[in-house]
Amino acid sequence: MNITVNTEALTAALKPLARIAAGRSSLPIFTSVLIEADGKRKTVTITATDGEQILAITVPADAVEQPGNVCVSASMLMNMLNGETGDTSLVLDTGTKKEDTRLLVKTPGLSTRLAVIAASEFPPHQKEDPNTAVVTVSATDLAERIAAIRHGASTDETRYILNGVALVFKTGASEIACGDGRRMAFAPIEAKIEGSDVTVPLHTKSVGTIVRLLDGLQGDVQLHINGNRLHIDLGGEIRTEYTCKLIEGTYPNYQQVIPAEESLEHSMGFDTQAFKAALHKCTPIAALCVFPGTVTIAPEGLTATVSAENPSAGSVKIDVPCKTEGTPSAFSINAAYLLQILANDTRDETIIRHQDAISPQVVTGRLGKHIVMPITSK
Repeated sequence: MNITVNTEALTAALKPLARIAAGRSSLPIFTSVLIEADGKRKTVTITATDGEQILAITVPADAVEQPGNVCVSASMLMNMLNGETGDTSLVLDTGTKKEDTRLLVKTPGLSTRLAVIAASEFPPHQKEDPNTAVVTVSATDLAERIAAIRHGASTDETRYILNGVALVFKTGASEIACGDGRRMAFAPIEAKIEGSDVTVPLHTKSVGTIVRLLDGLQGDVQLHINGNRLHIDLGGEIRTEYTCKLIEGTYPNYQQVIPAEESLEHSMGFDTQAFKAALHKCTPIAALCVFPGTVTIAPEGLTATVSAENPSAGSVKIDVPCKTEGTPSAFSINAAYLLQILANDTRDETIIRHQDAISPQVVTGRLGKHIVMPITSK
């Protein structure tokens, strides 16, 4: 293998690949990238996998004097190319013995020889099943909605199906949902579905990768659901393809825990910034409560008192402006959950609706609805 490629393009491709290959695996192949040079297409494809995800990025090559393939440490190659400019040449020096094979990496200011692993040891791509469905969505909408609700995913390994988000694609009613048993969120999204309606449960690790890959991408992307895998081809001059395994199992029917609209008779409207500030001030004491994070919100007249109390740490009470409809009750809730919902909310008003103090509290977010169970003494 003997190729020349632009250093900036190469390092830009290696950054997301290095994240995939940065796991704690004791197997060197999972911390390596596969480099494949195609002489006909004059491209270099670099692939990384951790056994659950596969990311392949193809960049144009300035020259492919000799095609070939080899695996090399992702972090080592990244560190060597960090800060380098100009073109990078990658030459596979086979040496006289197999164990002497090295990848010669040269830039205008660098010359190094890196240990390699044979390309044949890289895990083969699993043969894809026929598509269950092909879904077309806006890249921006998908990334924004996942980012807006992903904080609600469970971290309880005994409820693995909840360790991420679910992309629920149904004709005329698609949405993204996640929850952990104490809270849930869902955000509607427009989608064009070819094939069957499908639910795609994605692990938190895959969710983070997808959000990073979609960041700043314009236009639509196609999601190919193949059996227990999701495949996304982002296209472009620098082509990016991502494949991940789906979480096994059936995602819970979250629709049955969503309160009926007619039951949400009482509501409170808060100035978003004042409400966030009050929650932040209560957090240090709330963190020491028997149920960590507990704050109490008590509406009365044109204000609501946001408070937290701990016998050893003290107490705090803050009045914030509040517009009410109906007769909302005082209730206790996890402040961290509310702050995560409001983290990137730039709207002037935050509205919380409920039936009573022990029923689910419904917060209308910027891009979707959030349902949070209150904290009760029982």
